Amino acid sequence: MMKNPTNVSLGLIILLLIVVFSTPSHAEEVIIIGEINDTQQLVDSKEYQIYEIDDNEVGDILVTDYISVKVKVWGNLRTKDDTKIITVIKFEVFSD
Repeated sequence: MMKNPTNVSLGLIILLLIVVFSTPSHAEEVIIIGEINDTQQLVDSKEYQIYEIDDNEVGDILVTDYISVKVKVWGNLRTKDDTKIITVIKFEVFSD
């Protein structure tokens, strides 16, 4: 029994689209040591680069409970319109 080539092609295209759009192509895993400022951004201690904190549960805890605290942040970094945005995976209070 031969399958319809159109259905097979359509299935492959759908599978390809799922893979392409489910994988963040511009995200990069990073670790940043810095401080949360009063506008809920992460300021890198070394380069003074400012990162917006993406909206997720861990990031929300970070920006509401740790303002002016030095932290070590693990996350996925992406850039949108020249703005650096970090999606926080985890963080800890950092002590020198």
